[in-house]
Amino acid sequence: MVNITSRQWRWLLLVAILCLATATRVHDLDLRSLWEDEGWTLVLAEGPSLSDVARRMAYDQHPPLYFMIFRLWEDVTGSSEFSLRYLSVLTGIVGVAGMYQLGKTAFNTSIGLLAMLLLALWDHHIDLSQDARHYSQLATLIILSTWFYFRLITPNQTRHHLRVNSALYLLLSSALLYSHYLGGFVLICHAIHMLLFVRPLAHLRWCLFVFISVCLSFLPWLPIVIRQNQVRWETPLYYLNSLPNNHNTYLMVRDALLGKQYALFGFFIIWGLFVVFTQSAWRTRWIT
Repeated sequence: MVNITSRQWRWLLLVAILCLATATRVHDLDLRSLWEDEGWTLVLAEGPSLSDVARRMAYDQHPPLYFMIFRLWEDVTGSSEFSLRYLSVLTGIVGVAGMYQLGKTAFNTSIGLLAMLLLALWDHHIDLSQDARHYSQLATLIILSTWFYFRLITPNQTRHHLRVNSALYLLLSSALLYSHYLGGFVLICHAIHMLLFVRPLAHLRWCLFVFISVCLSFLPWLPIVIRQNQVRWETPLYYLNSLPNNHNTYLMVRDALLGKQYALFGFFIIWGLFVVFTQSAWRTRWIT
C-alpha cells in the first residue's frame, strides 16, 4: 500500500482543481461567434506596430496593455474564435493558480485550496475567461498583485526576498494599472491597509517607497487618461460613450455592483472592520 503524504495530497488537489478550471473554461469556447465588444478588441488591436495600437488606445477609454498583448497573440495564433479567446483562458487559469497562493499567504493552505476551488467554479470568472476582452487579465493581475502585496509587507524577511517581492509587486501593480483603470481602486485598498497595519515604521517606509514607485510608473500615461475623458465624449474616434462620465453614472454603477441593500452592506463593512481591528489588537496584546 502506497502512503501518500499531506504534501502529495495537496499537489494532487492543486492539479485536479487546475484541470477542472481548464475544462470549464475551454468547454464550448468557440460555440458562439464574436460579440460586439470582442469585435472592438479586434478593431483596437489593429495596426502595423504596437505603437499604432497604443496611439489608437489614446482615443478609447481603456489603457493599452491588454490590446498590445492581444495584437501579438493574434499574430501567433490566428483569428479564430477559439484562438482569440484562449488568451483569456490562459490568464484565467493563471488567476486560479494565483488564488491558491494568495489564500495560502494571507491565511493558510486550506483557505488557499478552498479559494482556488471556488474561483475555478465561479460562473462569472468562467465567462470572463471565455471572452476576448481584458477582464480576465484584470482579475488575474488583481490576484497576483495582492499576493505579492502580502509578501511585500511581511516583516523580518531577508534582504533578497524583500527585493524580489518589491520588484514583482511593482511590476504586477504597474501592469494592473495599464490593463484596466479599475485596478487603481485595488491599489488604494493596498495603501490604506499598508498605512493602518504595516509595522515597524522602517518597513512601512520601504513599502510606501515601493507603492509610490508604482504610482510614478503610471505617470507617462496619466495625460492620456485625462485626454481620454475629454476626447472620448466630445470628439470620439468611433462612437459616443453610452453613459457620460458624471456623478449619476457612478451611482448607477454602484447600484449594479453592490445592489441597494445599503444597510446590510454597511453592516458587513462595519463587522469586517471590527473583526480586523480586534484581531490586530489581540495579536499585539499577545505578543507584548
